[in-house]
Amino acid sequence: MAPARCHGGRILPCQRETNDATPLIGADLDLRNEEFEQQTNEIAKLSMDTKALQDCCCRIVRMAKFWKKAVLNIVLVVLSK
Repeated sequence: MAPARCHGGRILPCQRETNDATPLIGADLDLRNEEFEQQTNEIAKLSMDTKALQDCCCRIVRMAKFWKKAVLNIVLVVLSK
C-alpha cells in the first residue's frame, strides 16, 4: 500500500483561498454606452461567425508584427550605411 500524501500536487480552484470581499477592478465602469452599441451593430452587420472574428483579430496582430519587423529592418539597413 502506497503512503498517503497530504501535500503537494495540483490545487484545484475550489480548494484555493480567495478574498471574495475585494471588489473587481473596473466593476464600476459602464461598458454599455452608445459607442459600444454601435460597434456591436457593425460586427453584427458583417454576419461574421466566431472563427471569422478570431481570424480577423489574428490577421491584425500578424500585420502589426510584420510592420514592426519591416521598420526594424529598414532602421538597421540605414544604420549600417
